[in-house]
Amino acid sequence: MILVIASIYFLTIPVDNAPSPAWLVYQEQSTDSTGVKFVGAAIDALIFVVMIVIATTVLVCCFKYRCMCFIYGWLVLSTWMLLASLGALVFYFIIDAANVAVDWITFTIIMWNFSVGGVVCVFWYGPTYLTQIYLVLVSALMAIAFTRIPEFTTWAILLAVAIYDVFAVLCPGGPLRVLVELAQERDQPIPALLYNGMLWMGMASEELVRPSKPAEDSDLAPLVTGEGEAAAADTPLGEDDGDEVQEVAAAEEEGRARLSRDVVFVETRPRNSVKLGLGDFVFYSVLVGRAAMYDIITVVTCFVAILTGLFLTLLLLGVFRKALPALPISIALGTIFYFLTRVLIVPLVLTLGEQSIMV
Repeated sequence: MILVIASIYFLTIPVDNAPSPAWLVYQEQSTDSTGVKFVGAAIDALIFVVMIVIATTVLVCCFKYRCMCFIYGWLVLSTWMLLASLGALVFYFIIDAANVAVDWITFTIIMWNFSVGGVVCVFWYGPTYLTQIYLVLVSALMAIAFTRIPEFTTWAILLAVAIYDVFAVLCPGGPLRVLVELAQERDQPIPALLYNGMLWMGMASEELVRPSKPAEDSDLAPLVTGEGEAAAADTPLGEDDGDEVQEVAAAEEEGRARLSRDVVFVETRPRNSVKLGLGDFVFYSVLVGRAAMYDIITVVTCFVAILTGLFLTLLLLGVFRKALPALPISIALGTIFYFLTRVLIVPLVLTLGEQSIMV
């Protein structure tokens, strides 16, 4: 979301003369009435949701019949084209805003390495932090592309996708629910672009924190146990045997004292992880980007509203312990706070500023 806000404020991306997406049937004009804009935006949103339904259904069918090569080929090609095309467009506007001279050969080499490196990190092997960075960049690039869509159409798409997300995840025959159930049944990862927020825990090894544990769990166990220990206690010891036992006991006590001072932290496997689809990040960023195109105050209120909705969704996830839609609460709160801020708070702040009244 921060990347989208920065792109809107610091980059000059043409919107009016930019080519519209092919699925936009209604081309919004400033001279159109509110009713015409509303109907046209609803039609565009319906077409967009139908496209999502078709794509998700194809994905579910391929996953059900184990067409994994087709799925990953589709995802790899889509990700590479997104990073190469939209990434090149945004990079061009960045170097244009920074007034940096870059020849087309260098530009091509940079974008080739950027796009191919992203595909390798996401779908094959790479550091976790680098993979997450590329996933965030993919969602940011998609959101930046959506900022070129007209305002009424943007709000209609956000609301339509949020409503569809509820049915797709919660309904028994919803495509996303079927996909999650198949993945859980096969114990197989979902073939999609997911942001995995892993909760790594550093825990102290119990054997090292508690060196006084029974002998079977410690490498410093007594040399004589059980009946042998009792027999050794009843057996008279010679001078040499007594010295040997004392040395062993002293070494054991020294080892336990050293272990009690040193606590070794062991990184365990991620027991809990929260996985969000990149589509959720995309539409969060689209909402914040649309708010950034109006005023900085709407950006702040929408940003807080989206994070609040995400926090409430995580709370519900902890209660119900099943896959939940991540869009409805955040999009609803963000939309409500956007219009409340635009209608009430922004005019109030402007009026107070004109009157030089500080609150």
